[in-house]
Parts: sequence; C-alpha cells; structure tokens
Amino acid sequence: MMHRSAWHPVMLAGLALIPALTLSAAPALAQGADEEADVPRLAVGYGDLDLSTAKGRARLDLRLKRAAADVCSRNDSDRLLLDHQAVRHCTETALSHARTVMAARLNTRMVDNR
Repeated sequence: MMHRSAWHPVMLAGLALIPALTLSAAPALAQGADEEADVPRLAVGYGDLDLSTAKGRARLDLRLKRAAADVCSRNDSDRLLLDHQAVRHCTETALSHARTVMAARLNTRMVDNR
C-alpha cells in the first residue's frame, strides 16, 4: 500500500486537438489559457520508485507512456485515420512534456541534495 506522502504526481495534459479535430484543427491549436481547464489530465505516481537507478527511471517512463496513451486516446472508438494520427501526436507531445518536467524535477532534486 502506498502512503500519500510517498506519492508524487506528474500531470500529463492531453492536447484538446482530438475532440476539436472533427470540427477544425485551428481553434484547438490557438487554445487559450481559459480553455486549459478542459484539457484532460492524468496524475502519474512515482514516489515508490528509486529514480536514482536506471530501472526506476525506466519504470517511470513506462508509466508515463501508458498514461499519455490513456489520456490521449479516451473515446478512441470508430476514429478515422486522421484521428488516429492526432492521437499519436497527442501521445508523443504529452510524453515529451512529462519527460521534460521529470528531468527538471530530477535536476532540482540533485542540486538540492548537494
């Protein structure tokens, strides 16, 4: 059982591109900060992992991949090929962002531990 204090979330923001793609891609790409609250998000726990090891980082990366795929492929039934490409783009973008956030957190942690 994981204790709350050991659970650290990483938020993955799925792009609002997928639902809007059926109407027009331009409004989704020009999305403002007010609409960001409607963007699907998913917390990924990593407090149980030892991120100082390659194995721990690999497990976190797998969790991030699964979460990105989940947040970007919600309502993924009966989509056209273009929609599947949008899901793949969303997944890659969300995963890239999450990896950047985690790298920054790990760098901050390493500096703080000096």
